Order: sequence, then C-alpha cells, then structure tokens
Amino acid sequence: MNKRLIHIDIAKGILIIFVIMGHTDFGVNFNIVHKLILWFHMPAFFIISGLFFENNNYNLIASCGKYLHRYVVPYISWCFLGFLIFPFEPISKNIIRIIYAGSINTTEYSYPFWFINTLLLGLLLLTFLTWLHNVILRKEKYYSSFLILFAFSLFCFGHLMNKKIMDLPWGIGQLTLSFMYIVVGFIYKNKFKYYNMDKYFWLSSFLSLSFLCILIFINGFSFNIKAMMTTNVIVDTIMPCLITYSILGISLILSRFNVISKLLGYIGKRCMTIFFSHAAVLSILSSNINIQNPVLNGFVLVFLTLITSLIICIGIQSNKYTKFFFIGK
Repeated sequence: MNKRLIHIDIAKGILIIFVIMGHTDFGVNFNIVHKLILWFHMPAFFIISGLFFENNNYNLIASCGKYLHRYVVPYISWCFLGFLIFPFEPISKNIIRIIYAGSINTTEYSYPFWFINTLLLGLLLLTFLTWLHNVILRKEKYYSSFLILFAFSLFCFGHLMNKKIMDLPWGIGQLTLSFMYIVVGFIYKNKFKYYNMDKYFWLSSFLSLSFLCILIFINGFSFNIKAMMTTNVIVDTIMPCLITYSILGISLILSRFNVISKLLGYIGKRCMTIFFSHAAVLSILSSNINIQNPVLNGFVLVFLTLITSLIICIGIQSNKYTKFFFIGK
C-alpha cells in the first residue's frame, strides 16, 4: 500500500476535474450533467479514501492524531486564507462558522469544505472500529460483515432523517450517507484486491451507462450528499459504486498511455490542494470572465481554475511551512 499506484492518481485527477465542473455554471442546458456528476464525484473520493485506509490500528491515539493533522490543519488554514480574500462578515462570526463546520460553513470559498469535515469523521470512526477489532474483539470472521451492516444502517438512517440532520456540526449528518462509501472501498481492498479490476470493468461500465441513461429520463432522481438529497437506498448504493469502479477501470487503461497518465496523475497527486483552492479561484475568475456562450464560458473557467490551482499548489509545496499548514505534511 505504500507504493504509489498511478491509476489511482489518474482517477483522482479525473474526479477533481469533475468537482470543478460540478461547481461551474454552464447554463441551464448543462443542468443534467451537473445532476449526473453529483451522483458519483464525492462518493468516489470517499471510496478511494477507503481503499487506502490501513487496517493496522493498534495505537488509537497515534492513528487519530495522524488524521487530525492531515485534515484539520489545512482546513483551518484555508478557511482563514479565504476569509482574508473574501472578508464578507465579522471575524468572530467567521470563526464560529469554521468551528461549527459542515454545511453551515458555506461561503464563496468554503462551500466544498464539508467534504473534508465529513471525511475526517469517517476515517476517525473507521479507525476506532478497526482499533476495537484489532485490540479487543479480534473476530476476523465477522468483522467485514459487521462493518457493512453498521455502515448500511447509518446509510438508511441518513435517508430516513434526510434534511433534518443536514446542518449538524462537522458534517455529522453527511457522515451517515458517506461512511458506507469509505467502508465499501476498505472492504473491496481487503477482499477483492482493488488493483485487479480488468475482469469486471466492461460489465461495470455497461451497467453504469445503463443506469445513467435510465436516470436521465426519470424525473426526481438526484443524489447530493451535502444537501442530503437522496433517491432511494438501493439506487444510491449501487450507482456511485458502479461509476467509481468504471472510473478506476478507465484510469487503469489510461495509465498505459504515457502523456495522459503523467498529466492526469500529476493533477491527481495535487487534488487536495486543488480541492481546497478551486472555489475561491473559480469565484474570482467568474467575476472577470463572461463569454457569451455559457458552455464555452464554463469550460474556459474549469481550465483556468485548474491551471491556477496547480500554480498555487506549486507555490505551497516550495516551502516547508506552507506545506505544513496548507497540505498537512
């Protein structure tokens, strides 16, 4: 697991581009694409996080401390930097917003940050459960079944409560929907060897495309973890997993092409910095670029946002202090 897998970086590169697209205005004729992107771009990142979760947690404090440093320090740093650029409210109110986090921390620059909050909680929860298993229970035979049952129960609870728990602090409400995807990635890595996916890639892609075509023609089908907008438990379970599997399979194919793999892999390795910075960059660019064709305007904004965020990333990585505060390393 320490060896860097290029097709995972490629997948993250593809997904972070979809994230930027999902936050960009392409006009009303592009709304269906936005709707489809919401089905998988965030669940896929949760699944990939599960793929890289290590099941060797015997020191609970050290394991939790690792995740707290990796996600809390950059979260706070990017929030304060964003406030300096967009000082739209008193700093005391902004500090409360940062501390409360989750869906409440929605500003021009911070509306994607709920994902970081929820991902942190999900990894801490899985860390606790694996520590409980490794140190106390030690029931290997039932552990995977327990995790799946627990995560799916949370998922059903999230569907049942829906918007009633959307604004809980630190994305606790969103955790009910997202934890299952982290577990899916974790279980898949351990049980099915995620790097060996050629066998079922085409079947997964066919099923994903078929589901997407059906969803296009069915009104009312939508899935948005942040807004706690759900369709039903079965569709919301199957669709993101199938599409994520297809994207990983496509990434595996693209890894055989040198130029494309290097480009997307480079983007994927820097996806966390792009994730933190893209909303602020997009906001600034949107107020200065206005091409008459909304679709062309949208793609220009996506391209320039990606390039600008990569330049920011290069600047951050050039200094050990900025790396510590803005990347968590």
